[in-house]
Amino acid sequence: MGRKTDNLRSLSETFMKSHGRIFLPLLSASWLMAATSGLLLLADYDSKPGHPACPPQQWPDGLRLARSSSKPTLMMFLHARCPCSRASLYELARLAHSERDRLDFYVLFAQPPEVATDWSHTALWENAVANGALHVVIDQDGLLAKQFAVKTSGQVLVYDCEGSLRFDGGITPGRGRAGDSFGRTIVRAIAAGQSTKAPVNCATFGCSLSASLKSGLAGRSP
Repeated sequence: MGRKTDNLRSLSETFMKSHGRIFLPLLSASWLMAATSGLLLLADYDSKPGHPACPPQQWPDGLRLARSSSKPTLMMFLHARCPCSRASLYELARLAHSERDRLDFYVLFAQPPEVATDWSHTALWENAVANGALHVVIDQDGLLAKQFAVKTSGQVLVYDCEGSLRFDGGITPGRGRAGDSFGRTIVRAIAAGQSTKAPVNCATFGCSLSASLKSGLAGRSP
């Protein structure tokens, strides 16, 4: 048994001496290529926006959601189990902290049909409810999301005091990534009364809201 072990060790050493100079660099190159491919895939996912909304240019009549007549109304549509939306809610909380006197903030959690009544009561929901500057609403069956043609979790819409659409987009720089963004800058400009007459739109980074309403699960946008 000892002789067989010594033979195997000898063969291994001989192989490494004769082929190691080629084998090890190839192995290192293969590992580097795999790691690089993984990072590129993550970067692509992080920067890939969700499906854009197609909201009405004017606030719909007969809506069960009250629109403020004294300041712009901001709505964020969320799926309670979308992992990307933690960053969206974080950025909304930052906005609400500085702009609560100049904007009316709503967070609408889309509730899929035929699920338990507390299905949306996740950590994301609890964080929103704990923020006194936010009006938190359960959007049963995603009816409001459908009325505003919203398809991605994290979507923000801002309507002015006259009910005209002023902003349509997201307020994060990427999926699940907090930080300053073009959308956040525009919302702050609207709050300060600096908005243009034409509505501004930008990409929303989040999971598919429409797909998840059908399945009851958070679904990534294709």
